[in-house]
Amino acid sequence: MIMAPKEMVRSVSQLLFSYLPDRTVSWEDGAGVVRLGTPRIEAAWPESRAQFVLQEIGEYLRRWAHRSGVVDARFPPAGSTERFTVGTPLGISASLLETAFYCRDCFRFIPKLRTGDTRYECPDCRRQTLRQVSYVFVHGCGELTPIRDSMPQESTRKPGSIYWAPIRCMHCPDGGLLRLDARSERLSALRVYCARCNAEVIQRPLARCPYCLPRLTGTGGQLAFRTAMRITRHSANNAYYPHLTTVLRLDRPRAVQDSPDLAWLQGLLPRDERAPSGGVSTTLVDLVAKLTAAEQRGDAAAAERLRREIAAAASARTETQVERVAHRPSALLPDVLQSVRESVALLSTVHRIDVASLHGGNGASHSGDLFQRLGISRMEVVEDLPVITAVFGYSRRSPDPQYLEERAAEPFPTTLRPFPTLDEDAARVLGRPQAVGTVPILAREGLHEGLAIYLEPKAVLEWLKANGAALSSGNDRARLTSILEGLEPVQKYYDDIWNHRLRRLLFGLLHSVSHCAMKALSRTAGLEETSISEYMFPPLLGCVVFGTSSMPLGGVRTTARDRLLEFLDAMYEEAMRCVYDPDCLQRQGACHSCIHVPEIGCRVFNHGLSRAFLVGGHAPWVPTSDRTQVVGYWATTQTVSR
Repeated sequence: MIMAPKEMVRSVSQLLFSYLPDRTVSWEDGAGVVRLGTPRIEAAWPESRAQFVLQEIGEYLRRWAHRSGVVDARFPPAGSTERFTVGTPLGISASLLETAFYCRDCFRFIPKLRTGDTRYECPDCRRQTLRQVSYVFVHGCGELTPIRDSMPQESTRKPGSIYWAPIRCMHCPDGGLLRLDARSERLSALRVYCARCNAEVIQRPLARCPYCLPRLTGTGGQLAFRTAMRITRHSANNAYYPHLTTVLRLDRPRAVQDSPDLAWLQGLLPRDERAPSGGVSTTLVDLVAKLTAAEQRGDAAAAERLRREIAAAASARTETQVERVAHRPSALLPDVLQSVRESVALLSTVHRIDVASLHGGNGASHSGDLFQRLGISRMEVVEDLPVITAVFGYSRRSPDPQYLEERAAEPFPTTLRPFPTLDEDAARVLGRPQAVGTVPILAREGLHEGLAIYLEPKAVLEWLKANGAALSSGNDRARLTSILEGLEPVQKYYDDIWNHRLRRLLFGLLHSVSHCAMKALSRTAGLEETSISEYMFPPLLGCVVFGTSSMPLGGVRTTARDRLLEFLDAMYEEAMRCVYDPDCLQRQGACHSCIHVPEIGCRVFNHGLSRAFLVGGHAPWVPTSDRTQVVGYWATTQTVSR
């Protein structure tokens, strides 16, 4: 039975992360399976704003191809802005997936309903107890084939060609009385048999990809493995993996707050990128104007924040008073230079509140002790971190560029597919007829609430030295500049991080701290792990962990104000324990049971992590048989004076 496409309206977060094009989802109580179609976009971003997102997507696609994955030919070049439509999703079309049916009471298996049937009524039970079979076949090229009245098989008469093998009893003239084994809720027990003659109709169902088999025949290699489709539930992870990227916006208006690091960071930038200083008087004029507007509209919270900023700006040193350090022309790698830009944006355009101003009373001294124990110099509540999230395609069978079939001798490429192009209805909703045929990129810019965690520079430098890093002479800031200039080139998503002596230490430490903080924040702020993400700021020796909700819920601020000690204790516990210890810590020191997080929350796919960076243990970049050890950061924080 075919159902006409309908519109499905969901929240922006659901449309970005769950209800995505070409995905299948269960309808209502599981009675049906729905295939999502073309997204509806609220408003298209202007080209200047969209180009920023497309550049990131282009980097992602190049990395995918470099790692032996396949980018679908229907994916336009990321530089062709006119062939994409970037915008925030509003809804998505949906239609019923055509599959076979079974009765949930008597397990009658019906490959296809009769033409004209409008009720899901079992012919035996005479009740509306029919449900759609939830199993589908998926392939690494992105194809999805549901179980209908036939399955794609390779012809024995004409090898390399596909025929659709009917699902029927070959011993009964009328196709038999088919039933689904009652144990078929478990995939391993999936079986269809004829109730009349007890003949097996489906046992361990196999299928060949109808798209790949004809085009790969004659190319050599393990054709049977390369074209084998994997049977799975339609809602399982390996049936659909969304691909997304997150990027920090850098062009927001400046919200001046005093920071001792800002002048140093500006000195690391090329001279033509350094922001001119307007002086304290200009800053005060701007802040007073904003305060007046906040008081007029009755926004007490904003008014209080602006008063604090005015007090900080009034007591800030002027440009002539800032310590000036002579900097030679920048020797930073492009990605490190970008981190400097992002660090400048964090300090100069994002509103932040030191947790010390929120967490007072008797707990202040205890939190200070924990800060020193964890090697943290300070923490801030970030009120409006401007992060752009863009979802641009999907893969099946594997989230990685390659996957390996059981008993296969070689891995096979995974295809990354774009979302289906916008149709006329989507273009009409968008109000842009010329958008028909363009590839949608579903994007959202959010102002997120988070916690900024900065490590103690002196402790980090001593830890690097203890682990064999060569440090230059001079003060802490000069040595940190030298470290940034000495970082080795790395792939964009840190696939080869373990090959780089200095970067694996610095990034591994920050990344491991960040993941411990994400786990702790999930526990203390009541946030799901899938709704927490991170952003790294290596020049600041810091990171920001933030909730990805489009509307700040206040849980992060509440944690900093009322549960800071619990949060810090939880960070320490996350690094100390794993259900697979001691095996986990004696290998790479990071797995799904300790500090790995869902890939939707980690920009570099859990690369470069190890609890050994924090508590000491086996070096994660060498084989288990190698006895090389890492000195834990928290071992050095006990000996470094603050």
